[in-house]
Amino acid sequence: ILSMTAVFYALGGFSCAYNWNIMWLDVLWLAPLVILGLELLVTQKKIATYYIALALSVLSNYYLSIMVCLFLVLYFVILLCELKKDERKGACLRFFGVSLLAGATGAVLLLPEIKMLSYTVNDGAGFPQAMTWYFNLWDELAHFCAGVEVVALKDHWPNIYCGAAIFLFVALYAMNRKIPWKKKAARLALAAFFLLSFANNYLDFVWHGFHFPNGMPARQSFLLIFLLLTMVYETLIHMEGN
Repeated sequence: ILSMTAVFYALGGFSCAYNWNIMWLDVLWLAPLVILGLELLVTQKKIATYYIALALSVLSNYYLSIMVCLFLVLYFVILLCELKKDERKGACLRFFGVSLLAGATGAVLLLPEIKMLSYTVNDGAGFPQAMTWYFNLWDELAHFCAGVEVVALKDHWPNIYCGAAIFLFVALYAMNRKIPWKKKAARLALAAFFLLSFANNYLDFVWHGFHFPNGMPARQSFLLIFLLLTMVYETLIHMEGN
């Protein structure tokens, strides 16, 4: 089951759209390790996996790492709510402390990159003045279907395909009696937030490091793919709950 879902992740819409641009692929395979490290950090107080994976992610590609870090904050809030109250303070200290340490490790590249970016044409791009919506939910969900052409250099469509069966498995996940409803509700809400982010220009601006991408839209789509496939995996290992 784990191998199957890993193949879906590796061959998802993001990989199909950006496989020619190999500088994105480091963070693609590091992101699951970073998220695993976060879970170990919160639930088992182990910091090594999280620190090493996040530091490598920042060093290999600062831009996609911005999106990974935004996801980590959102996912940490979910994990934090699942802890007992007396465990939350320690989890917060570990999360912020190790995250800052991983970011500091990447400073050897981050500081020169920040300086160089100040000279680019994108420097100083302001927050959008008016809210706009790129597309509606139904058109967006159609990009989970087979046969949809990937988008690499134009429009705002997210490359979120990871198997058309995702509709069935997410529905099974939502109805699974073996998975606590609080856990399901939080992760489904995060997935819905991703869909909202793809369609809204304000959220699109924030996800891309407070800049609009120059082509190659919705670059955080690999994180939604990963999130959905974790739901698929959990559904498959708890099939007796359906």
